[in-house]
Amino acid sequence: MSRKEGKSLWEAVEAFIKNQVANAIAKGLKKYVSTLIKTFLKAMIGGLLAGIGVLFIWIGIVDYLSIYFPKWSSYVLTGVISLLIGFIVIMLAIPRK
Repeated sequence: MSRKEGKSLWEAVEAFIKNQVANAIAKGLKKYVSTLIKTFLKAMIGGLLAGIGVLFIWIGIVDYLSIYFPKWSSYVLTGVISLLIGFIVIMLAIPRK
């Protein structure tokens, strides 16, 4: 009896298992990357909208303060306030040892 050219049963099973594992890993990785990209885009859009909202709030504060102070003083005052708020947020974000 002569041996047939091609794959044996063991090689066929081995190739099938490798294919299934590779497909499962690729599918899981694709799902993970897709979720990561969606989360990143949502965070970026949320940050952009929050930034625009803060900008309009500061413009409103400048306009309100310009009633009582000169325009340049209103800009300086709101700038210093935003600088202090940013500094406080950064100091809270830095881990302590």
